[in-house]
Amino acid sequence: MASAGTTQVRIVEWVTEAGPRLWLIRASAEITSASAATAFTLSVSGLVVTSSDVTVRTTVGAGLSVLTTHAYPSPMQDLARPSWWNAGTSPCDQSLLSTSAPLGETFRNMYACGPLYLGTQYPTTGFPGTAQEYEWQCVELSMRYMYLAYGQGSFPLSGGSAFNIVDNYPGSFLQKVHNNVPSERSRHAPQPGDIIAEYTSDPNGHTAVVTRSAVDGNGTGNIWVIEQNFNTTGARQIGIINWVVQSSVTAWLQNPLSPYHAAMTGNGPNDIDLFERGTDGNLWHDFMYGGSTWAGWERPANSGNIEMFSSPVSLKYAGQIVVFMRDIDSKLRESWWAQGTGWNNADLGGVLNGNPAAIVYASNYVYIFGRRTDGLIQYKYWNGVLGTWIDWQLLPWSYAPTSDLAVIEISGNIHVLYSIGNGQPLYETVGHDGAWSGPYTVGLGGQAGGNPAAVSVDANDAWVFVKGTDNAAWDNFRSQYTNWGSWEARGGVIGSDFAMATSNAQVDVYTHGSPGDPNFYESWRDYYGTWNAWARMPAGSFTNAPAAMAPDSTRLFVFGKGTDNMPYYCYADVGTLTHTWHTWQQLGGIVT
Repeated sequence: MASAGTTQVRIVEWVTEAGPRLWLIRASAEITSASAATAFTLSVSGLVVTSSDVTVRTTVGAGLSVLTTHAYPSPMQDLARPSWWNAGTSPCDQSLLSTSAPLGETFRNMYACGPLYLGTQYPTTGFPGTAQEYEWQCVELSMRYMYLAYGQGSFPLSGGSAFNIVDNYPGSFLQKVHNNVPSERSRHAPQPGDIIAEYTSDPNGHTAVVTRSAVDGNGTGNIWVIEQNFNTTGARQIGIINWVVQSSVTAWLQNPLSPYHAAMTGNGPNDIDLFERGTDGNLWHDFMYGGSTWAGWERPANSGNIEMFSSPVSLKYAGQIVVFMRDIDSKLRESWWAQGTGWNNADLGGVLNGNPAAIVYASNYVYIFGRRTDGLIQYKYWNGVLGTWIDWQLLPWSYAPTSDLAVIEISGNIHVLYSIGNGQPLYETVGHDGAWSGPYTVGLGGQAGGNPAAVSVDANDAWVFVKGTDNAAWDNFRSQYTNWGSWEARGGVIGSDFAMATSNAQVDVYTHGSPGDPNFYESWRDYYGTWNAWARMPAGSFTNAPAAMAPDSTRLFVFGKGTDNMPYYCYADVGTLTHTWHTWQQLGGIVT
């Protein structure tokens, strides 16, 4: 402590016996509110400590100390049943009224419940937070979601009115967007998981949670919501015109973590080509050749007016810089640069869900992978020998992952695809000379959330990282000569997807900090095979997952979008046992 004083601390402790020892396991955190105390207790409720030798003492891996705030479940992960509800088999709480039942709509395993329009108030018991909530009211559902998804306990609403849920939000993570402020709402249509406030015929207004969003580049489309005490289905569609949300919506709370991240590739040693999605929705490009000076942002000429609805993915092929992205119509688009012809673009068709993945295979082929809207994995590839694209095909099985895909190349002619399936195991699919095998479960099972990240070390070995259902980092490894081993816990509380890079036989992993912590963190395996614990990179404030690249064996670059919506980069001088980071530098421009 910097000075004398008192502070509240929540301590959770277990005692157990294993081998010849009595084991005491303790986790503690400074507590700033009742909801934070409950969130911390829940975050360590699934803690598992393992030891390969119970005759010697051990400690939990580095990173547990950051378990001081609630960790957000992955958007692909179901939310837990509220701990304050009764333990019955009904999806709704029947402790106050045995006839309570689902209205029909669900979102992330969270149910809209009834009955509707009760004249009697039914106060909940044990709802985390500082305000009394009432079963089957619209506010109860929105507050329930905010706690289960973001760790935000209930809070008082001015005048008891639901339409004040945005302006009275006491937290610092969710962003307040007002429908009558063009600078706030423009290009910020409500997204799944946002909480909306409405004026309605009811003098107290209404609130709901967004489950879907389909809005075009002109700000026209629809959102869909889950709600209570409004209609018999618990669901509704609301229109959007020119970025203005209809149906008397006044404001919404938005998760500021951007779903988009940068793509990078290099056209030679010490070169970096950086691609981002601009505020106009189009592809933008900046580059550094020779290792020192950035050229400045440009919108690639002849690349078309492509409204991007995914993060870009880029690679180098036959002296060309190639970028792939999903457009507003969910089709795959390609932009590429070639010496002498400059930038060009092409419509590669298909219907994709989520971000594409791409890889150069055996020097003559470029493979693109993506999930269809039914979840099945499809691919398309460029045959450099024939000089043509081979059209979309499905992998030869009905496996439908729930995550985006990660792909790497090993041994020069084998490409390996990683994805998370139903039930949350990580799967591996192997392609070789046009033949496919798999999917195989990676390691000894386990459950994962978010999207996997993978990297090939020395062209032969594969490292994969996932976020576990405990919201911590887990990794596994195999070489072309060995099978997968057991999953290893790498600790931490993971706030975004991972970025990975490799150089000089090292493995480098980056992620966003835990909720409420806007910094990036690094963990890395040095030249001699020792993992370094998670450590904060130079102080920054970011709203998306990082992107990373090693343009040569002596430097690492990491990129992110700041809370001012401007892109930043940071680089490290790399030694066999050290990473020396420089401060963050602003690249200019505004990105989404």
